[in-house]
Amino acid sequence: MTHSKKEKIFENLFLIFLFSFFVTGLILFLLFGYNIFGSKRGLVLSASFIVVLFLTLISLFFSLRDFCLLYILTLPFFLRLNVTRFYFEISSIKFHPITLSVIFFIFVGLTKIFIEGKFPKKSDIKDFLLNFSFIFMLTGGIVSSLLTETVVGGEKVVSFFSAIFAFLIPFFLFFIFSNTFKNLEEIKKILIFFILSFFLNTISGFLNILTKFDPVELFLNRASFNFIGPNVYAATSLIFIPLTFYFLNEEKGNKKFLFFLFFIFINLSLLMTISRGGLLSLLLIYILFFILVKDFRKNVATLFYISVGIGALTFGLLFNVISRFFNIFTRAKVTEFSTLIRVNAWKLSLEQIPKNPLGIGGNQFPKLWRNFGAFPEQLVLHSHNLMLGLTLEYGIIAIIGFLYLNGYLLYSLFTLFQRSSGTVKKLSISFFISILSFFFMGTISEGPRAHLNNERFLTNDPLIIYYIFLGIVYSFLKVVKNEKENSDNISS
Repeated sequence: MTHSKKEKIFENLFLIFLFSFFVTGLILFLLFGYNIFGSKRGLVLSASFIVVLFLTLISLFFSLRDFCLLYILTLPFFLRLNVTRFYFEISSIKFHPITLSVIFFIFVGLTKIFIEGKFPKKSDIKDFLLNFSFIFMLTGGIVSSLLTETVVGGEKVVSFFSAIFAFLIPFFLFFIFSNTFKNLEEIKKILIFFILSFFLNTISGFLNILTKFDPVELFLNRASFNFIGPNVYAATSLIFIPLTFYFLNEEKGNKKFLFFLFFIFINLSLLMTISRGGLLSLLLIYILFFILVKDFRKNVATLFYISVGIGALTFGLLFNVISRFFNIFTRAKVTEFSTLIRVNAWKLSLEQIPKNPLGIGGNQFPKLWRNFGAFPEQLVLHSHNLMLGLTLEYGIIAIIGFLYLNGYLLYSLFTLFQRSSGTVKKLSISFFISILSFFFMGTISEGPRAHLNNERFLTNDPLIIYYIFLGIVYSFLKVVKNEKENSDNISS
């Protein structure tokens, strides 16, 4: 039997299995859905199943690359469901529908990688270590979950699920996206779809705000745009601002105007979060582009003035930002999540890391704060610092893997920027600035992590987007490397 016939048999079996699986799911919904979940949750569940069924049918006829594009375009739908009250619950932990969508995507994505033969056929020591870094992260997460009851009286189930959400699910997303795209044009296409998806989510958030608040009070409220919180959205938007800026400088005509609109709306949404870390990171993006990319300097200056103008026009927002900054640096006692809380959270983390080198367990910082925090009456969900938070909760094993993964990508991108020219040079520095600004935000606020809020909703929305992005970045590095090797072989 030929190789192509074997592939066809596997593909047909896979199609039959998928069709049977989701038909069974729809039947179960019809039997148990409406009466058990109630009208609103039943309708949302119905909509979710319809979208999943649609994605399944589409996945039967399209390649893995097109399936990835389609999934990215549906992310705004699942993010929008976060603001509804629909969820499913396991061991008293609540999960949004986007969790189901990610599990579905990983299942289909890995199967299609197998069918299409896209597993890496060769790898060097760097590839091995990059993938092995996830084993470090997951190992640290699992070890910390086993210790959590002993060290802080934490919840093993919460800690275990946090590790899965923080490391295992991101690994599969990273793996699928890093092995899907084979040339620069495909990477540009997925980036455009990615930006469009985030823009659609931003528009959805704007519509939600306009229908929820009085226009007079609009800019006095911190917006989260379908994410779990304003700082989380602000951190995620920092990925897309440099990418949008790249296409704005490279495209012409109608496409250039379109990316200009994307850029303005995403900037405005970031301002509306009133996130200090987000605003400082936005300033860092402008500075880095101005210093490192001479071809972009004229547009950098123009867009900076436009951003300032937007802030000035939205007077309510601007006034609120100024008043927050003024209050933060002048009042003696802070009664909200601001500078004093952050500094004490950092101090507590630095004190506890040497005492718990293997971690206290994912999302167990609130218990630590209630026992040892400076203001135990305040609900503090995390340490307000990415590196300290990951080290404290998941231990030094996990942070080693996390730092290696991100450090390798940052080093490779900056090295490529210095040694290349044209599109590769500009795209590599845009990727570099996206990751760096994301990390800068994480030093003073929330970074990419699995969040458990005070209503016990466990989400990893920023991680989903972040590791999809890192997968695209690594795919870009592999494409550039392969093209260089092919060029060297031809010339020799």
